[in-house]
Amino acid sequence: MKHKRWIASTILAVVMACSAPAGVWAGGSSRVVDFDGTNYLLEDGTVWIQGKKGYEIADVKLSSIENGYGLTPGGGLVGLDGGKAVSLAQGVKALAGSCLLKQDGTVWELGGGQVGGTAPQASLADCGGNLTASMNPSGQIYADGKFGSGKLVAAVNAESVVSLRATSGKDGQDSVFVVLYRTGKLEAYDYLGFDRADLTKYVPRPIVEDAVSADYSRSGMLAVVRKDGTVWHNDISNKFKLTEAYPGLTGASEIVYFSDSYLVLRMQDGKLEAYETGSGKRFEMELPAVEELKMELEATDLAVGDKVHVSIEEKWEGMAARTVPLAEANVTIEKPSLLQKLPDGQLKALAAGETDVTVVSGGQSRTVHVTISSNQALEGGAYLDGTMYLPLKGTFKELGYSVAWDSGSKTFTVKQGSRVIQLKQGSASAVVDGKPLAMPGKVQTVGGTAVFPAALLKSALGASLDWNSSYQYMTVTMGKAVMQITTPRTDQIIRQEKLGGLTRLIGKSYWINHFDSDYRFQKVTIEDIYPEQGGSFTLYFRLVSGKLVSHTAYDASMVSELLGNSENFLTADPYKTYKWSQSTWSLVKQEKVAVGMNKEQVLLSWGRPSSKSVLSSRGITVETWSYGYSNYVTFTNGKVGAVYGS
Repeated sequence: MKHKRWIASTILAVVMACSAPAGVWAGGSSRVVDFDGTNYLLEDGTVWIQGKKGYEIADVKLSSIENGYGLTPGGGLVGLDGGKAVSLAQGVKALAGSCLLKQDGTVWELGGGQVGGTAPQASLADCGGNLTASMNPSGQIYADGKFGSGKLVAAVNAESVVSLRATSGKDGQDSVFVVLYRTGKLEAYDYLGFDRADLTKYVPRPIVEDAVSADYSRSGMLAVVRKDGTVWHNDISNKFKLTEAYPGLTGASEIVYFSDSYLVLRMQDGKLEAYETGSGKRFEMELPAVEELKMELEATDLAVGDKVHVSIEEKWEGMAARTVPLAEANVTIEKPSLLQKLPDGQLKALAAGETDVTVVSGGQSRTVHVTISSNQALEGGAYLDGTMYLPLKGTFKELGYSVAWDSGSKTFTVKQGSRVIQLKQGSASAVVDGKPLAMPGKVQTVGGTAVFPAALLKSALGASLDWNSSYQYMTVTMGKAVMQITTPRTDQIIRQEKLGGLTRLIGKSYWINHFDSDYRFQKVTIEDIYPEQGGSFTLYFRLVSGKLVSHTAYDASMVSELLGNSENFLTADPYKTYKWSQSTWSLVKQEKVAVGMNKEQVLLSWGRPSSKSVLSSRGITVETWSYGYSNYVTFTNGKVGAVYGS
């Protein structure tokens, strides 16, 4: 078979020169399954629409196309206009020539109103020119136009009918429709074909007995595919007789589109071909070749839990480019346990390691390499007798492996893809993909966690291992992916380093002053000081009652200032330091000041004043303490003489 490639720049010239369908391409990966004279439907439901700037892929999936309209699998009608798919109606059963058949059995013009005079609750229909032929489930076939207004033309076995095809000339002249039966019989009904003995009846005109598909061109020419795969046509002298086969045309199974100058046929191998009726040339119709394929990720160096958007673009030969949603693209992930496709068009990093992401389209492929590192250190490691051990479940799960435990055999089975590692409790030998592998230590339990020698990752998986003796942790590197596993000493060392001199405060006792009015003068002990991210510290105070109270300071100096300020904390039990009456203590605890109180009592009750002033005369000293703008305490010879305030 001869193939020909038509690109966008020569479409018009080719159409004018040979009158074949515009845009017949070869070399694609998805076959064309329907053609309406302008637009192309592919086997995956993708439709190429001819717009002002050439062909573009519409953002809709279709099951059939006809006369510039498309039908979705769910029964939605869309108009294919100017390169865009516009939703028009719902509840459509089939496209039928220049009309459509709805699921309720009514027949409608494409883009117009309901067609009158059709079969009640029609199950099959076709419109050609000014003629509509339709059949209901009872097998009654109705026709309009020159036949009359909803004329009952025939009654047949509906189950035996494959299709109806109708045509009419100008003003409805030469109105005729053909009925194709499952047996291969093809017969025609002409609006002038009356039964001479009964003018209310029509007599069918037999055409052939071995037809598998039939259709009319717009001028009324009939083409028929016969069981032997040849395609025949009638002539002007006898429109009910097939006069000859199109030369050189064999292997056909269905007429998809028919004009006076070319046929589009579905062949017996499922492919679509265009046949020029004048020259006899045949061209296979396929999806245009992908000229360029792009795939970009927002980032390729990820941390576990990260999400990144994926952008995929196809540039078709001689056509516009289109963006392909991740859900629709042919994308494969080398290690799906590391990376997951999400419905919103993003990829999510599941585990640490390296993997390739590949997109394939139109014979082209693009691959992006992705590195995923752990976003935080894994705890549970143990350094024993010079050997680093890693937490078995935590480590392998962080690397994207599944871990199963068999209590009977005391064996862990670790899997990722085709790789299988078996580790037995108490054994220093692993089984990797069915082969034994010695380890420098046995699988054992430390602190309630099963651990294994880190060296296994190097010998079995090719990982690089780096032991940090200063901080007592190990870095595992898989390619560029990084994971860190700490030991209990790691936290202790880092904690000690961050706390510095603050460690001397842990275990020290204080008595709460104005730090917390709910616990004034109660004894507290600093149980812990925890270094947080960003350099801040959280202090945990334990009350005598056992309750824990916390407070966060922004840096080490604030911790010292907090504890060193007697306004916040006292370093000795105030009840033992000051032997005051119960009534005085009651006032102090309520932060009240009364006449007769001394300076220590006022300080403990209200705290330090914002300013002081002193006047002395004739052996009398008057001292005034100011607390803001409206509160004052006046002492006369050291005793409160007056209290002013709101």
